[in-house]
Amino acid sequence: MRFTNRSVAQSSSASLPRMLINGRRLVCGAMAGLMIAVTPAALRADPGTGLIVLPGGAVVFGDPARNQVWRIDPDGQVTVLVRDRHTHLLRLDAGGAIIGEHLEYLSATNQWQSSLWRLGPGDRTPIDIEGPRTSVETFPGGMSLRIDSAGRAYSWRWIGTGRTGQQLVRRVPGGRLETLTVSGWAPLGGSTIPRQFGQLASIAFAPGETLVIAELTRVVQVNERGAVRLLAESRGLPTNAAALEGGAYLARFWGVAAVPGGSVYVADGAHRQVVRLAEGRSPVALAIISDRFFPVGVAVAGNQLYVLEYPDPDAQAPTGPRVRVVPLDGRSPARVLGATPPTP
Repeated sequence: MRFTNRSVAQSSSASLPRMLINGRRLVCGAMAGLMIAVTPAALRADPGTGLIVLPGGAVVFGDPARNQVWRIDPDGQVTVLVRDRHTHLLRLDAGGAIIGEHLEYLSATNQWQSSLWRLGPGDRTPIDIEGPRTSVETFPGGMSLRIDSAGRAYSWRWIGTGRTGQQLVRRVPGGRLETLTVSGWAPLGGSTIPRQFGQLASIAFAPGETLVIAELTRVVQVNERGAVRLLAESRGLPTNAAALEGGAYLARFWGVAAVPGGSVYVADGAHRQVVRLAEGRSPVALAIISDRFFPVGVAVAGNQLYVLEYPDPDAQAPTGPRVRVVPLDGRSPARVLGATPPTP
C-alpha cells in the first residue's frame, strides 16, 4: 500500500483525536452535559459504517476519529479525500457525487446535529448542502442519507423517555411523515401503535422496495407493506474459532448491504466476520478476521465483497481503519486493499 503526502499530513497540534464542536475542533476530554468521556479510545470505538465503491474500484469511507474521509485506489494508494468532516455515513448519488454526513455537537443547545456535504466528480473540496439539520434525537424536518428508489428518506428515533426501543420513521416525497406500526406504515403521530425495534444500526435497500435493517443483535427485513420478518440473530450465527474475543461494545451488528438476488451481507462484530444471509440457506461466514480488527462497513460490487475494518479501540494496531476485498467466487483469498496510518 502507498500513502500520498496528503494522506498523512497533520497540523502540529493534531497529535490527539478530535471531535468537531460548533464547527471547531475539540481536544479529547469530557463533554459537558453529555456525560461522555471523549478519550482517544472512545473516539476509535465510534466508527463510521459508510463504505462506497466508486466506478473503477476505488473505495471511500469515513474516519470520524480523525474527522476525515479516506479514498483507497485499486492499486492500494491511500489519500485523504475530505478533511474536517465528522462522517459516519456516505452515499453515492446517481450523478456520481459523494454525499456525506457531518456530525457536530452544538454546545448552545446541548444537541448533536448532522448536516450533509457533497463532493462531485472532479471537485477538490466538499460543498455543504443547504437545508435543515437533522437532530440526532428527531428526524422530522431534517435530512437523511437513507433514501430508497422512490425518494423516501428513512431514519429512526427513540420511543419514550426511557429509551426502551426505537421506531422507524420515513418522509415520503411531498413531506408527509410516516412511521412503521404493527399494522404497516401510518402517519407519524397517529393513534396506531408504532412497531418497536431494538437499537437500529444500519439500513440497506433490497430489490422490490424492501428494507433490510440491522439492529444490534438481529437482522430483519421489512417488505413494501410493512411486514417484518426475522432474517438472523447474533446468537444463531456460525462462530469463528480463529477470532479473538472482543469487548462488549464490539459484540453487535454494524453495517448491512443487500444485493439483487436476495443475499444480505452484515458486519458481525461479535464474531469478527461478515455473514451472508440468503432465504432458504444457512448463514455463511465470510471475511473472517483473526487479528484485533472488527468489521463495520460492507459493500458489494461485481463479484467482490468490500469490508471496512477498524482496530479494537484499546489495541495498539499497526494501522488505522483498513479495507479488505473478498472474492465471492472463492477462487482467490481475501486481501487487504489498503490501510490508513495508525490512529493517534
